[in-house]
Amino acid sequence: MLLLSLQNGWISEEEFLILYEANTSKNLPFPHGNYSRFELENIDEAECLREFRVRKSDVPCLKVALGLPDAFSCEQRSLAEGTEGLCIVLKRLAYPCRYSDMIHRFGRPVPEISMICNHVIDWIYDHHSHKITEWNFNILNPALLETYAAAVTQKGAALNNCFGFVDGTVNVSECFRNVSEMFQNVCECFRRQKA
Repeated sequence: MLLLSLQNGWISEEEFLILYEANTSKNLPFPHGNYSRFELENIDEAECLREFRVRKSDVPCLKVALGLPDAFSCEQRSLAEGTEGLCIVLKRLAYPCRYSDMIHRFGRPVPEISMICNHVIDWIYDHHSHKITEWNFNILNPALLETYAAAVTQKGAALNNCFGFVDGTVNVSECFRNVSEMFQNVCECFRRQKA
């Protein structure tokens, strides 16, 4: 349509360039077609535990426990099996990663992975959020919060008013020549997590 408008003189070359730039996809051209679609059966147990933080045999159990449907249909008509949708969410929540880092596992373009992930999270929230909002006061009232913090302190925690912890995984990004330097950096990571 833009080319036709330019050829007929309805828009100038400058307007064409502005409109072309505004309507060009900003997504990087990732080669999702080079990868096969997701099949849980094709993933080995160790990979499943590493990528999703759930054992392979527990994924179907989790799907049933959450009551997930057999398939999810996104607004733009992308379809994903229930297990695939669950695994997309598990991978995304297991450790922060970009959608483009998930292409090799799911064999889908970034926008599809994003839409499926959001759709499944919305579905889980819509069907299970009442459990958290209704139970919250029963398990998170001030007296119980003090009990939780006291139990954690009793086990030797550095803080006496804390019972929830950030994941302690530290990804070391460079090789260290001696152990003491590595230990100091790991300690620094934990000090920052306490803040």
